[in-house]
Amino acid sequence: MLVRLFCFSIAILILAACEKTLAEDEREEEGGSKTITFSVMDIENQSLQPTRAIADLCNRLSLAIYDYYTGEKLMQVDQTNVDEDFGTIAVKLDQGAYRADIIGYTSESAATMTSSSNKAVSFYNNKFTDVFYYTNSFTLGPANGTLNVNLKRATSVVRLEITGDMPSDAYRLDVRFCSPSLYFNPKTGLGCARHKMTFKKYFKQDVNTYDCYVFAMDSPQTLDSLVFTAYTNQEKVLRRLTYVKKIDIAPNTLTLIKGDFFKTQLKSAISITDNWDSINEYAIPNEDEIGQPK
Repeated sequence: MLVRLFCFSIAILILAACEKTLAEDEREEEGGSKTITFSVMDIENQSLQPTRAIADLCNRLSLAIYDYYTGEKLMQVDQTNVDEDFGTIAVKLDQGAYRADIIGYTSESAATMTSSSNKAVSFYNNKFTDVFYYTNSFTLGPANGTLNVNLKRATSVVRLEITGDMPSDAYRLDVRFCSPSLYFNPKTGLGCARHKMTFKKYFKQDVNTYDCYVFAMDSPQTLDSLVFTAYTNQEKVLRRLTYVKKIDIAPNTLTLIKGDFFKTQLKSAISITDNWDSINEYAIPNEDEIGQPK
């Protein structure tokens, strides 16, 4: 009889333990981490499938998750265009309120994303071309979630388009900016801090357009100064063109400086087609602009 009572007691204890474990598992499942999936569906002014994929426009995607209330960065996930799931990012989070920032860009290394207002997104060696972004606040409840991501263009491009002939000794083009930004804030869609910067481009006889990508500090922003300087290989100046508080830039805007840069032709005409939200066009004057850059 004692053996039977002992065995019965053991069975009751085991059953109770199993019920407790199952109940704990159910509570963890109900209140534990859930999966939120971000799927890039569209990019502003660009067509994706079936004619174009996101990997054709940028080689990296980065996702940063922030606590909605404190702004603390909780994680960053980086993808490259060789990843099989490029364009789809799934992460696990506890139930709660969050903000997500996603950027698409081309760079040699992953961007740095922070909650700082003056340097929210910075790029490896400050080098980038087109940058696209998405920002959204969301609440993750008791079920897994999916968010469709539509990326907007953040960058402004300044393009020099040379319509005349190029001298055979033209070697390098320096483009000096004063007042746009190299950092970007997805919350505002604008640059973070004003910079002075110089881009160096090298002339090719069969290339007549030269692009520089920056972030505007306002929409639109009038640049304090913009200076184009063409050099020979021996650092001789072939042409310097200076604009002081005359050139406007804006997010998703092509700012086009077009004309006979080297003054080799009397007249020229060229038509352009570009997938930008708007285009600001400025002619190259016969004489250099008067004024000193800041």
